[in-house]
Amino acid sequence: MANMNFKDMRHKMGLTQRQVSDIYRIPYSTIQKWEHGICVPPDYVLKMMWELYKLRNKDFDRIL
Repeated sequence: MANMNFKDMRHKMGLTQRQVSDIYRIPYSTIQKWEHGICVPPDYVLKMMWELYKLRNKDFDRIL
């Protein structure tokens, strides 16, 4: 996760910018700024996304 940027993480999760905005209650314009390099998301946002990613894939991993 350390080398993964916000956009990579969002794509890995299969989410749109709008979905991330709705899930985490982050303004859509802020997400756009993160992805265009205007500013950087706080570490806690990437950590929250990583935790959600692990939870979403937990059941899939169990099936394999």
